[in-house]
Amino acid sequence: MKRKTKIKKNEIKSFSMFRKNISQKSKLSGKLTNRKDLRFSVSLIVLMAFLSFSVMLLLFSLISGQLARAENKKVYPQNISRVIPKKNSPVVSNILNDANLDFQIAIPVIWSGWIYKTGFVRSPVDDSISDQYLQIFLPNQGGKASSNFDDRQTKMMTIMKFTGKEWQKLDTGCSKGNTSYCEAMGKKITENNGDVYTYIAESTCPKIFEARCGEIGKILGSFQLK
Repeated sequence: MKRKTKIKKNEIKSFSMFRKNISQKSKLSGKLTNRKDLRFSVSLIVLMAFLSFSVMLLLFSLISGQLARAENKKVYPQNISRVIPKKNSPVVSNILNDANLDFQIAIPVIWSGWIYKTGFVRSPVDDSISDQYLQIFLPNQGGKASSNFDDRQTKMMTIMKFTGKEWQKLDTGCSKGNTSYCEAMGKKITENNGDVYTYIAESTCPKIFEARCGEIGKILGSFQLK
């Protein structure tokens, strides 16, 4: 004989009630989850803002430091000496700077048409030595038609370069009355490394070049060793 099991009505829940309870629990858990997500999002935003602000402060401090160093850096200008010609200032001389010479001189611009000659000549005291020379010429207006160089040009001055031994012999011979030595040696301009530089001015100056002959001293004053 089968037993009958008694089931109390209040112990049995309908499916609709069971589903209702589950949905309520789900809603409660969903609300809790949403609150946690909201808190996490707010915390994340605050953290990002703090990090951004810190990065900005760091960049600002670095830039400020660089600016401060740039402002405190001293600049020392180079001490360069140079002559800047004035505008429209007239040229007063031309530089004679020949590669074969170890010196240079300035020829006045007013010496229009000047030319020069450089080379070597046998020493007046030693035939085994050749001495370097430089000669400056001005054009002779009366000799334009001539083919002879000496007719067309007037020699204004000569610069010689002697060794120290040559100069001593020339000076000694001139002091003893050797006029040829006196004419050959000229007058000393300067000395350098044992060599002696002298100049010889022509004994007579053509009347047309009297003013130019008076400017030879200026040319000699411009003498510079390279």
